[in-house]
Amino acid sequence: SSLAKTFVKEKTYNKYMAWLDKGQKRFNIVFALLILSPIAPDDALVLIASQTKMSWKFFTWSILLCKPLPILLYSYLLIFGGDLLGTFYKMLKVLQCFFIGIFEKECPNHPKKLYNRMDL
Repeated sequence: SSLAKTFVKEKTYNKYMAWLDKGQKRFNIVFALLILSPIAPDDALVLIASQTKMSWKFFTWSILLCKPLPILLYSYLLIFGGDLLGTFYKMLKVLQCFFIGIFEKECPNHPKKLYNRMDL
């Protein structure tokens, strides 16, 4: 608790710890869902969880069950993110031609031209 108190005033710390102690079950669920999220600040969550009455067993199972999925998502995006962005960019170009000039034949990404270029 002394580490957390270096960042916040003691009055503020006591206020929020009392709130967390009242709703420990709710905090446990929120903790597990946030650990599952790929954008959660894990270090801060662990620091907060260490100050609560969360059981060591629940904490361990939450980390073991909820952390691999975000790691898998990060890894997938790092490996295939460029391809996904390229595909997304091509889709945007097609949509641009579709919405801006459906009848403009000059558009290189016109849906009819793309259809003619497809190997069918």
